[in-house]
Amino acid sequence: MLLVIPRGQFIMSTISGMPLFFLCCLYLIIVICEASFGPSYEYSKYCNNSNGNYTANSIYQTNLNTLLSTLTSHTEIDYGFYNFSHGQNSDKVYAIGLCRGDVKPDECRSCLNNSRVSLTRLCPKQLEAINWEEKCMLRYSNRAIFHTMDASFSYHMNNVNNATDAEEFNKVLGELLRNLSDKAASGDSRRKYAADTAVFANLQTIYGLVQCTPDLSRQDCGKCLHWSLADFGNVFKNKVGAVVLRPSCNVRYEIYPFYDEPTPSASIYYQHRSLCFPFTTTEVSPTIFLAKWHGMCKKLQLHTRLHK
Repeated sequence: MLLVIPRGQFIMSTISGMPLFFLCCLYLIIVICEASFGPSYEYSKYCNNSNGNYTANSIYQTNLNTLLSTLTSHTEIDYGFYNFSHGQNSDKVYAIGLCRGDVKPDECRSCLNNSRVSLTRLCPKQLEAINWEEKCMLRYSNRAIFHTMDASFSYHMNNVNNATDAEEFNKVLGELLRNLSDKAASGDSRRKYAADTAVFANLQTIYGLVQCTPDLSRQDCGKCLHWSLADFGNVFKNKVGAVVLRPSCNVRYEIYPFYDEPTPSASIYYQHRSLCFPFTTTEVSPTIFLAKWHGMCKKLQLHTRLHK
């Protein structure tokens, strides 16, 4: 029996004889809802107007178009990092393509190709520009950008909702992101990426992800991530989700899954937290379903900021 109390809130109850099909449908609704209401990367682009412009039909533009159109043709790269240059002297173009560490090669190349189209359209004449998508980042410049840490500007997004137990939340979040930063910085020249979860009060899960361009040294990667984590403490304190994007690194955390992670081989316990359908399920079976429901599905409100 499901008991409903005023204002759309639900109390924990036991549903006997609930078909497994219904549970699967409910889980599908949750996943779709979360995918629809995550952070929007529509405005996470940066056209560097202070670095100068190139003229139409110039050698630089030809080199840029050639480089970006052939960047993902290197199919031998299966670890999601592309760094190539094309041209000579002042017309030389450098480009970096980085995919999120859990993204498969085909999906990575597709993301970068789509990013190339939108970036050259949104920044049609700038000598330097960058485009962040959820699963990839594409960047080009007329200056050497390989093996160089760049945290000169950042793009921020955050959920406007605050954690209910802010002190405990911030403590667990900080430890999680610091551990992930250490792990990512110790990666090799192919991948500097780490993602994991942590559980805080009321069995709620925090999902965290950090990544650097793997051409950075361990020290530079750690420094870039350290500055990004400082933004969480200063700008996003108590928020249940946030993203910091920099040219050389990115950090994100949420209270719902947003990256692919291995599925436990033998587990009958499932936990799913979300602002869309924020509840926890335990002992999921066709006959027992325990749920704690804290709110109806609603679109996430996000604050976005570009910082220099």
